[in-house]
Amino acid sequence: MQNQLIYQDNSITIHIKEKPDADALALLSKTVWGSDGTLYQHGNTSALISNVPTPYFLHLRDGEKLIGIYCYSYREIHFKGIIYPAYYRRYLSIEPSVMGKGYGPLLTVEAKKHFTAKHNGPLIIYGYVDEHNSRSLKLSAKNEFHSVANFKTLIFSRFFPKEDAKVSLCTAEDQSSFRKKLKEQYANYSFFYPDSVDSDCYVYKVDNEVIAGVRVRKNLWIFKALEGISGKIILKLFPFLPLLNKVFHPKKHQFLVFDQVFCKPGGNKF
Repeated sequence: MQNQLIYQDNSITIHIKEKPDADALALLSKTVWGSDGTLYQHGNTSALISNVPTPYFLHLRDGEKLIGIYCYSYREIHFKGIIYPAYYRRYLSIEPSVMGKGYGPLLTVEAKKHFTAKHNGPLIIYGYVDEHNSRSLKLSAKNEFHSVANFKTLIFSRFFPKEDAKVSLCTAEDQSSFRKKLKEQYANYSFFYPDSVDSDCYVYKVDNEVIAGVRVRKNLWIFKALEGISGKIILKLFPFLPLLNKVFHPKKHQFLVFDQVFCKPGGNKF
């Protein structure tokens, strides 16, 4: 599939491609994400897009002009001991000049309709929505998506991080052990998705045995707004405060996202 047309109404079309067009990438780069209080842009959009596994990018156009982009990422989900085909939906963005004209609902409805029709049996389509993002919650409800679970993000930082000789990049020899221990860790979990094990993975070794592992993704956010009066103060002052701007710099907030985490039973003592 290089360029599949799935919808057309006069000049309005939706094509699916395995990679985003240049104008789609530009739209995602300028998109402001977040809830009503906290708003930000991705500063490393190209890198984020390149890490999406098995992506399908839906391009919404009015004639030649791109007015929307949406991504469905295919994976197989482990749920109560059964493996289901699934799509993770993300990166929905509508050109600001045409917001409020129904293009968001059109894109989401046609995407769900298309990918549901590709599978005869059970299919899982899911995504993560900030509980404070009323617009995304309403759009999800309109598409008959229901909340099934909640999760909390754990945030931590170090002013003076220290290196540990026991931590190293995951080598080719370590990868099979990484995958095996990862699957063992989450064997009884629902929605477990064994994503790629690559050069961004690290392991913790004791006597050459892999005790723990984690995948690390670099991220960069550019904050446009923070909630409340304190948020406005932080947005203006933190870029100029030494040390504090090392932990949080609203104009170029660089941070790491940890996932694919596992630890051998009893390994937490290390």
